[in-house]
Amino acid sequence: MAIGTSVGGWRIIRTLGVRLVKLKPHQGFAAETGAATAIEIASQLGIPLSTTHTISTSIMGVGSVKRLSAVRWGVVREIVAAWILTFPVCGAIAWLAATTIKAVLSEDFGSVPAADLALYGKVLTVAVAGAIAISLWWYLRRKNRRPNYS
Repeated sequence: MAIGTSVGGWRIIRTLGVRLVKLKPHQGFAAETGAATAIEIASQLGIPLSTTHTISTSIMGVGSVKRLSAVRWGVVREIVAAWILTFPVCGAIAWLAATTIKAVLSEDFGSVPAADLALYGKVLTVAVAGAIAISLWWYLRRKNRRPNYS
């Protein structure tokens, strides 16, 4: 997550802090306080939630206090579409990873010790994440792109 944030996190910051709603520091504080309160209450009640969804909707709430038109609803639509696509795409990637491991290791997961599967899964995850991070770094470096927060 740290590699992903360092490589492409500026896009998330720009989208939430500038494109979605132009935030000032006190508004950012209010959004963070609202999100933290919601996360704490949900945690105390044992309700799972996404911190990304929570902060995004907190920022929408802060922006709508100014006026509803201050929130760029087209950007909100893009964010919600990405949220909806996340579940099936992650499921497909997990299926592909499990199928690949099964094909490489054996015909049946039952014949492979659980500790070995966990190790193989971790190695595969690190390898894929590393390949993605290096590819993004190389692409951004080659294109000489620098984060532009404005």
